This record gives sequence, structure tokens and C-alpha cells, in this order.
Amino acid sequence: MAASLTPRVLVTASRGNVGRELVPALQARGVFVVGGLRHVAKDANTYFDFEDLDSVRKCISTNSINTVFLIYPESLREPAAQKVHEVLKQEGVTRVIGMAGYIQPLDMLKEAGFTEYSAIAPNWFMQNYNQMYKVCIRDQSCFAEQAADIKTPFIDCRDIADVAVALLTAPSGDFMSSYHGRNFDLTGPDAIDRHEVARVFSSVLGRQVTYKPLEREEYIDFMSRPENGGMGKEEAAAIADVYNSIGEEWTVTKTDNVQKILGRKPRDLADFVHHYADDWKQK
Repeated sequence: MAASLTPRVLVTASRGNVGRELVPALQARGVFVVGGLRHVAKDANTYFDFEDLDSVRKCISTNSINTVFLIYPESLREPAAQKVHEVLKQEGVTRVIGMAGYIQPLDMLKEAGFTEYSAIAPNWFMQNYNQMYKVCIRDQSCFAEQAADIKTPFIDCRDIADVAVALLTAPSGDFMSSYHGRNFDLTGPDAIDRHEVARVFSSVLGRQVTYKPLEREEYIDFMSRPENGGMGKEEAAAIADVYNSIGEEWTVTKTDNVQKILGRKPRDLADFVHHYADDWKQK
């Protein structure tokens, strides 16, 4: 992307944990941004479905998009992702930032031949606690996870969004020298276990919050109870599978990439709980 080219950005999954922080962060910078969504009318100019290549093509062309932040759906497999990359390239997109999760996009972005590309790989979201654990913390003053005493360097999605803004809007010369072709593992400032998470919640909220370490079947049962949010058993089982990365300690290592990119330390858990305290306010 030439330095003089003004970014016109598409953010996929714009109502998810990262997207809902990233879209307003870009808007605050005066950047033209479209929030791509799958669950909207198919004739909307924001309709974007990875499994519907016509929707990808229309969303890019209708909005004159040249820069894309791709949050890949959990169900998406690499061949389907590669087809989306091909359409983006055909439609003139020059810069793509992929967010790794179930798919590791960096090599695929390279193969697609984008002029400028990089990837970010965030660790465990702090926002899990005001999303899937919101009800049990608010109403039961407890949360349960399949994580034993393992430490995790949780990251605030606001920091993920701030990093994404930096990558999406960097002038071409700066991007090529600092970010192009690289994957950035993103973590918070501290690796802490869930007992410490409970202590932070207790301190900030002013009431005792406890952590219950559970095994897989216990966790699925806990999460499916109505008083804990009433998650469906299939969804709870899928989340239990994600905890394999915790159990095998894949998510333990913290990095300084947020500091390097933003020039400041990432937010800690206490900041997160203070910011979203109303989400756990008891009725």
C-alpha cells in the first residue's frame, strides 16, 4: 500500500470480542471502516461470509476496501480461507492483517501474494470474564474453568484492537520495515493463575469471588446450568476442547510485543475489571 493511499478498512466479525473494540478505535482515528457481518441481510453492504465468496467480493468492491483485518471463524478450514484470500487479492486489497486462532494465516497470506501482510496471535482474552463467565461471576460470585493452577498472560481485547489499529494504519514504509511478513504473539503484562484472577475480581468488586478448577465433564455440566448462564452442552464441550491449550501449557509464555508496537505496557486484569465493573454488578 503506497504511503499516500488512505486506508479503507474492513473488519470481519465486527461484533465479536475484538471487532467491537477495533471498529470504534479506527473510527476515533478518522479511518473509514466497515464492520463485516455474516448475520445481516444479504443485500447489505456489510454482509461478509467466508463461505460465500460473492459476499466477500461485493463487500470489498462496494466499499472500495484496500485494507482488511481478518478474524477467521472457528469452523473455517485452510482451503476455504485461501479462497477468500484469492478474492481479496483479485479485488485489489493490498494490506491484510490476519488474527490467528484455529487457523495460522501467515504462510497463507504470503502465498496469496499480498503487497503487505502480517498476523497477530492473541493469548487468552480477559473479555471471557464479561462474556461467557459474566452470569456466574455476577450472580454466583464464582467462575469455573478447566485450567487447574496453570498461569496465563491474559490480554485485554482493547489492547488487541490498539495493536490492530497500529498495523492497519501504519504508513507503508513503516509497515514494511517493522511489521511486514511477521507474526506477533500478543499477551498481557502478567502470567497469573485463576486463583489470582479471583483475587483481583474480589479486590475490585468488593466481594468474595472464587474460582472452581474443574475437569472436563464437570466443566460442561457447570456451564450448562441455567444459574451459570445456561450454555448449551455442545457449546460447553467445544469450549472445553479449547482448554487443551491451557492444559498443555501452550499459553503460558508472555511477550513484549504490545509494548514494542504501542510504546506502552498492556493493560492488566485490574484495569479490565475496573473498566467493565458494571457487567458484574449484582441486582
